[in-house]
Amino acid sequence: YDVELLSMLHVEAAQAAEQAGYAAVAMGCLDEPGVQAAKEALDIPVVGETEASIHMASMVGRRFSFLMPGETAGNQRGAYGSRCIEDLVRMYGFADKLASVRSVAGKTLEFAARAESLPKAMLEQANLAMSEDGADVVIGYGSLSVIGQLKEQLPIPVIDPIQASAMMAESLARLRIAQSKRAYPMPGILISEQE
Repeated sequence: YDVELLSMLHVEAAQAAEQAGYAAVAMGCLDEPGVQAAKEALDIPVVGETEASIHMASMVGRRFSFLMPGETAGNQRGAYGSRCIEDLVRMYGFADKLASVRSVAGKTLEFAARAESLPKAMLEQANLAMSEDGADVVIGYGSLSVIGQLKEQLPIPVIDPIQASAMMAESLARLRIAQSKRAYPMPGILISEQE
């Protein structure tokens, strides 16, 4: 529900960025509201957090796990809260590499207030992702300081979705590569009209 509500706001913000002269857009939120629509509407590169994170994770490991907020702690694969991530992973073609979607009990907006207890809870779930789920890469959630602590304490790569999407967007802009308009045609234009 909330993803659909946010989609148009994200697309409008992305369009405003393009009109202001920005070279690329890295759209925040692992649920990626508006990313696919923005890829159609914009001529500059558009990168989502999940998209960038799973591509990066697949470059440095074989199986990855997401760490996210959730109703309860543990492996949430198949549960309501993880479906959006699982759907995106499947859409991008990486379903066979998804080890798990593990949650740390709590709501998204509570994460900032839990700066002291959050790293320990996330570390616990990351260790379970490795030992129980076979993950060799973890995609984190939360502040840079929390993800930084995970990077120091884990023997596997930890990917920050915010950094991954920003760096991927910057790389695409520097390489002058944007999404294919054959794959993401402008709204109202059919592929056959482009040929």
